[in-house]
Amino acid sequence: MLMPNRYRGSELEGLATLCDFPVDVDGRTMNINVQGEGDRAVVILPGRGVTAPSYDFAPLIAELKGDARVVTVDYFGSGLSDMTDQPRTSEEIVHEVHTALQALGILQFTLVAHSISGIYGLHYANIFPDEVAAFVGIDTATPGMDKLITPELIAETTPPESPADQPHDVADDVADVVGYVYSNLELQIMERLHARNIGNDDIFEAIQSGGDKSTEKPYDKMRFPDGIPTLYYLSSESATLAPWYEGEHLAQCTANAASGVNILDGGHFLHHSQSGVIGRGVLDIGVRYVK
Repeated sequence: MLMPNRYRGSELEGLATLCDFPVDVDGRTMNINVQGEGDRAVVILPGRGVTAPSYDFAPLIAELKGDARVVTVDYFGSGLSDMTDQPRTSEEIVHEVHTALQALGILQFTLVAHSISGIYGLHYANIFPDEVAAFVGIDTATPGMDKLITPELIAETTPPESPADQPHDVADDVADVVGYVYSNLELQIMERLHARNIGNDDIFEAIQSGGDKSTEKPYDKMRFPDGIPTLYYLSSESATLAPWYEGEHLAQCTANAASGVNILDGGHFLHHSQSGVIGRGVLDIGVRYVK
């Protein structure tokens, strides 16, 4: 049974909750947020550049935690996790996540991934197929997708930079959230985690790495192992801007009755506005669980 650890005596004591668990990964601390109880587990991998993962996914976690243990990973350089000097490659990130989950005894789960973590989730399922009961992608990257991204698409999807002297307001980051109300304390912690992590070397390198050369072999041909249900939720914004987007994800679906692609109204952070629909899909798709 997991015992609460409040990061007592550290600089993070005031930011950690009873749901945050420090795990040793190669001599550094990786934070894993665990909410809810039950035999089934859901592991969430955030998109790159997200500075406070368990808060970013709070609307979806709220939908899931009554029926499952919801495990959100703070990659190194995000949330409460340490920095690392290891390269931000897919192999390294998968190794780190696996090490942390094993340490907490999380041995089989539905894997939920957002954005670039679609590449990491795909890689994880190929290395540890017996651990992944099902995969759910939220507006995810796919192998080879970078070959289809044009300068025009980048211009359309890249938000304008804020002036350097303009203070950041995390309330703007969650302005599209539907059905979940952040408390003042949550917003304060998000702001502090954003200030702690934004633009650090780990996040910057993960962004620059482009998903570990996902357009090159062997990643461009990688597919999910047969038997793992693969369900995708894509944003209408992404599908409209990139006509090939739906087909890229259909090509990843395995021959399982639960596999498929759904396009939902919303933007890239689809778990903000469609957490109810996604939550039901996550709970319905996982079938191979162990205690």
